[in-house]
Amino acid sequence: MDSNRRYRLYPPPAMPVLQPPPAPSPQTRQLLKTAKEQLDFYNSTGVLFTWVRDNWELVSRPTRKTVNSSILVGAASFPSVLNFSYHRCPHLNAYGHPYIPIELNLGKKLNNIKKDFFKAGDHICDFIVTFKDDEPNPLSPSSTSSLSSIDEVDSLVNWSPRVPASTSTTPTTSPISSPTPTPLRKKQAFIHTSRFSKLVSAARALSDIRVLNACWDGVITGQFDVNPSSHLAFPRPGASTHHVLQPYDEAFNPGCLQHTFQELQFLHTDLGQALRALNSTMGVTSDILQEIIRDCTDCTVCKCRFSHDGFNHHICGGFCWNRPELTAVTPKPSVECLPHELAVQELSPGKQLGTKVEFLESPIGAALLEWNSALGVPLDIWAMASTATTECKTCKLCCTFPVHMAHLHPTTGMCEDLVNEEAGSD
Repeated sequence: MDSNRRYRLYPPPAMPVLQPPPAPSPQTRQLLKTAKEQLDFYNSTGVLFTWVRDNWELVSRPTRKTVNSSILVGAASFPSVLNFSYHRCPHLNAYGHPYIPIELNLGKKLNNIKKDFFKAGDHICDFIVTFKDDEPNPLSPSSTSSLSSIDEVDSLVNWSPRVPASTSTTPTTSPISSPTPTPLRKKQAFIHTSRFSKLVSAARALSDIRVLNACWDGVITGQFDVNPSSHLAFPRPGASTHHVLQPYDEAFNPGCLQHTFQELQFLHTDLGQALRALNSTMGVTSDILQEIIRDCTDCTVCKCRFSHDGFNHHICGGFCWNRPELTAVTPKPSVECLPHELAVQELSPGKQLGTKVEFLESPIGAALLEWNSALGVPLDIWAMASTATTECKTCKLCCTFPVHMAHLHPTTGMCEDLVNEEAGSD
């Protein structure tokens, strides 16, 4: 399902300028020269190696067991293999420490040939670990080639996460067993349908750095506590919705709320009810607001932020379903961050609005609802929506900006918390 949202495409950040490692000593220079010659030979054999202290060490190629044989894992599935070894180069940084592990590059050009290889992404490095993904499987004489990534997806989906991780450095395999040996049937391609198109998912992954800085700086300095109107999302007469929140505004994106309200699986959880109170004239205490903000999990694949429930729900078969690319993601264990009984108080709304008015359909409310769902929200939208709250100085309850403006008297601008007034008169 593609939500067809018109997310603003921000220009991608400039690529960092890579620097070479520090100049080596004559002895180290000779060691690096020998290591490069050895790696060139190892690359020609098609096996994997990594640098450990002063030598190259063999890394066992991940395999998966079938009924009659073992099959090499395709390169695209390396990140999903439990305990798969990191690969490092021989270089040391200015502090004498190894650089971060070299990165897996899939289907990129190397010497004008498309290959899968490991290469450093944080410094200039000529130690490139290549391997052959189309060689005959040495573990199975009857096998003519290793599985491609899409052919082996059904094995990944059926791979039980309950298998305990091994403490050894040998990569863990994924057994697929059968009571009696049967001929292997032709594998069917696993159909992966992303919730968002490639264009939309790419836009969601790019956040507006200026918005992030403005929101978090206002929180850290306490500026929003002193002057809530300085917030970018504060409602101003005649002003339109900030561009970051426009994907959640029916005036700019007709039909957007239909997608939001289709993802309310967690509205009746403790967290969901707290969000509902925050976006209504019920209000929440500052402690509950902080618990809401702390219940966050980021996905490293789609680059969005979720509640714990939303994060686990956006994963299907061990993969992130908010990107067209099939990439493995590990679910998070369930946690209880909110009390079962929320201590909320009722804020009386303005006289013209009746009682218990909800603002879930506002851009801020819709963004928070999607954060607590499988859709998630980009980081700049989370920064905008989660900080677009204020604590009433009279009733000491927190709510989003639209709610706060609604519960004030239309003439005097004073808080109309009838509950507190009645309690004070007893």
